[in-house]
Amino acid sequence: MSQDTTTETITPVRAELDIDGRRLSYLDFGGTGRPLVALHGHMSEGAGFAGLAAALAPEWRVV
Repeated sequence: MSQDTTTETITPVRAELDIDGRRLSYLDFGGTGRPLVALHGHMSEGAGFAGLAAALAPEWRVV
């Protein structure tokens, strides 16, 4: 008996939001599921959530 270890790659879309003269850059991994906002630490980056987005899709849309 073998297990399928294939994971689907999700390509995020980078977008920006301007609020009161400050710009916030974020990655949206897309999908139609419930939105989940994942915040990384200071020395990390949003691309680190690619595995999480793939594991939670399609029930969740990771931003």
